[in-house]
Amino acid sequence: MKRFFSKGIVVVAFAAVMVFTVFFAINSKKKHITLVIDGKEQLVETFKETVDEFLIENDIAVIDKDKLNKDNNEVLQKEDKIEITKAVPIKLLADNVEEQFMTAEKSIEGFLASEQIEVGEKDKLSLSKDELIYGDIELKITRVTEKIVENTEELDFSVQEIKDKTLLKGKKVVSKEGDKGERKITILQTYEDGELVKEEETENIVVKEPTDKVIAIGTKEKPKPKPVVAKASTKQTTSSAANLTASRGGTTPSGLSYSKSMKVRATAYSGHTMTASGAVPVRNPNGWSTIAVDRSIIPLGTKVYVENYGYAIAQDVGGAIKGNRIDVFLNSRTESRSWGVRYVNIYILD
Repeated sequence: MKRFFSKGIVVVAFAAVMVFTVFFAINSKKKHITLVIDGKEQLVETFKETVDEFLIENDIAVIDKDKLNKDNNEVLQKEDKIEITKAVPIKLLADNVEEQFMTAEKSIEGFLASEQIEVGEKDKLSLSKDELIYGDIELKITRVTEKIVENTEELDFSVQEIKDKTLLKGKKVVSKEGDKGERKITILQTYEDGELVKEEETENIVVKEPTDKVIAIGTKEKPKPKPVVAKASTKQTTSSAANLTASRGGTTPSGLSYSKSMKVRATAYSGHTMTASGAVPVRNPNGWSTIAVDRSIIPLGTKVYVENYGYAIAQDVGGAIKGNRIDVFLNSRTESRSWGVRYVNIYILD
């Protein structure tokens, strides 16, 4: 009996050792994994060797955009931690294009960096870069560009009037022409997604000052005409030399009032029926006769006195009458040939 009892104790002891050995062996392979998904933490026991096996065992799907803190083939440690951040949808509107993304980034700034989306210094975001990303959000990027435009505008000149005692009263002469100036205006234009939203003037400078126009106004009083003393005559003269006095090698009426005189080359013509001004040419020794002039020197309609010819009106022009030259009208070809070519003084009457 005693022998049997001893053998039983040995068997029980052996079995206990075996059970303990098996239990120890099993527990030595058990792992306690801290699983964190989107911040929610739980403790999971597993006998799996790798991260991938653990995920399959617990039916956890991880897509490309999800964030996993370990490699799928990494061997699990006895006390290990697996962190998973699930990707959420985000809609992006930029450059007139709408795109859908999945991201596991925590902030807008992280999303932009992970997707390599460029945001200019002046671009506008509908959400702050520090904004935390939650499920199904929308982000808009407004592209902001600037353009500098330079415009120029003319500056009108002023007109100055100065008194001139050398000019007859009432006469006006431009002594200096005016010149317009120039102003440069710089404008900064701001565009949002290609549309102009703001204009700001950044510079306004005069690059050229205008030059004033100067007009001289005469203050000189007109001289009073000297009285003409008539002399008795038994016959009528056919020239305008009546009541004349010698002056500068020619003859001019006593007390003649004129604003300008010049020496000209004088020829004669006859026979015309119509002048350039539309009048019929006349020769009137006792009144007003017709002469042809260069209208750029003596304007048509100007009343003059021609030495050795008499009073005349500039009513005609001629192809050869250029510069300081006139053509006096006479009643016949004989008189014209007799006149020939001579140099005379001509007086522009007031």
